[in-house]
Order: sequence, then structure tokens, then C-alpha cells
Amino acid sequence: MYQSIPEARKAQTSMDDYVRKINYRNAKIDEYNALWARLGDLQGQLSKINADKDSKAIELARSEKPILAHRVAAFDNLYSRARGTGLKYLYRMGRAYSREEHGGVTQDAPSERRYFFMRRRE
Repeated sequence: MYQSIPEARKAQTSMDDYVRKINYRNAKIDEYNALWARLGDLQGQLSKINADKDSKAIELARSEKPILAHRVAAFDNLYSRARGTGLKYLYRMGRAYSREEHGGVTQDAPSERRYFFMRRRE
């Protein structure tokens, strides 16, 4: 009955728009609250991970060999450098010996001795 009155239709449309906007706002509020809850969960997980990390660091500090991992890395680095330096000098010695064999002139094709030293580097 009131649909026939223009002012009533306009009021009905306005109310429908208002309800639609309120529902949209409420959905966004629910989404916002869910994000805050998720943030709380993530902060709790982060706190637990940090506490576990700290406890592992304390255990490592109390262990008998706290810097073992650093020592292993340092010795591995020293070994790699020494091996590389040794192979470099072996290669140079092979090249020098090869030059002496050929009167100080190198050939295009590598000699057996020089090839042996070059192959060892790989």
C-alpha cells in the first residue's frame, strides 16, 4: 500500500541503502577483529620461537664446546685456502718445468705434466 506513495518508496530505498552500508561496516569490523586475533596468535608464536631460540643459545653457551661450529668453519676455510695455494704452486711448477723441457718456449698443446697439474685443480 505504501509502495504507491513516492515518499514511501524513497524512504524504503534510503532504509535499504542504510541497512546495506551497516552490514558492510559490520563485516569489515568482524574482519578487523579477526585480523587482530590473528596478530595475537602470531605474536604468541613469535614469542615462543624467541624463547626457544634463547634457551638453545643458553644450552650452547653451557655446553662443553660452545664454539665448535665456529672452529670447524675456520679450519675448513684454512684447509680450502691451503689446498688452493698448494695446487696453484704445483701448477706453476709444472708450467716452469714444461718451459725448461722446451727451451723456455711453451707450446699451444699442453704437455702431459702440465695437463696433470691443471686436471688436479678441478
